[in-house]
Amino acid sequence: MYEAQPTFDLLQETVGRPLCKAIRDLGCPDLPVLPLRQEQGQFLQEQIDGLPSDLHELSAQLAERAMDGKLISVGVAADGSSLFTVRMKLRKADCVVTLSYYQEAWTLHRLDSVQTRWSMWNKAALGGLLGAAVTAALALLYGGLSNGDVVAEAKEQGYVVMTQEQYDVVLNSRSGDGVSAIGGEAPKEGEGSGGTEAASNLSSEAVTFTLQEGMPIADLTSFLQQNGLIEDQAAFNQELTNKGIDRLIQPKAYTFRKDMTEQDVLTILQG
Repeated sequence: MYEAQPTFDLLQETVGRPLCKAIRDLGCPDLPVLPLRQEQGQFLQEQIDGLPSDLHELSAQLAERAMDGKLISVGVAADGSSLFTVRMKLRKADCVVTLSYYQEAWTLHRLDSVQTRWSMWNKAALGGLLGAAVTAALALLYGGLSNGDVVAEAKEQGYVVMTQEQYDVVLNSRSGDGVSAIGGEAPKEGEGSGGTEAASNLSSEAVTFTLQEGMPIADLTSFLQQNGLIEDQAAFNQELTNKGIDRLIQPKAYTFRKDMTEQDVLTILQG
């Protein structure tokens, strides 16, 4: 006999609970061994040390850890399936996955993110090094030097001088994050007729993200937020799901302009 899907209101009441308790309260069966595609299993094995090489064994471990995970958001996909986004521990990594439930069957909808201790330390260390360079530059500035002198002096001292945009991209990038190119250059000193022209050049600047096979879509939407193309990553992820666009996104290079609207971005992702 067909079992009705949980309503959105009922789903919302489960947010914040352990997944095992949430789905039992909704009358859903426990997670089975979630079938993983080969590229999904390979992605997890590359990101997290110590995972089993056997895909079935890895799938079983993922389902077991997901049951102990915390439900952080819920939704309803375009096809009517209920979506459960869960944060969990897999070995020493923090993982976020979205599970789909439809007609008493569970599937892995997508891998949202994998955060290892190494990647967190790497980002913090990089931020600290760049912060030190900024501090040194400020010290020179307050010593009475002009902006041009500060840049020259910083370069002589071995610091890498970046534009704000370059700094943001480097700080938020990690190995394999898919950033393949940053279109355009920061306006050089003395170029342009004024601030309006510089702002126009910046707004039309192109940025490119390469979504590689097995890479979570969250890496793409994080890139979009970092570059000011979307305002809220979680809300945008939900919109992708609600409109079924997340199923249309293919591994390839996507190029965006900084002056695009979110609707423009959605159109590109559908293509």
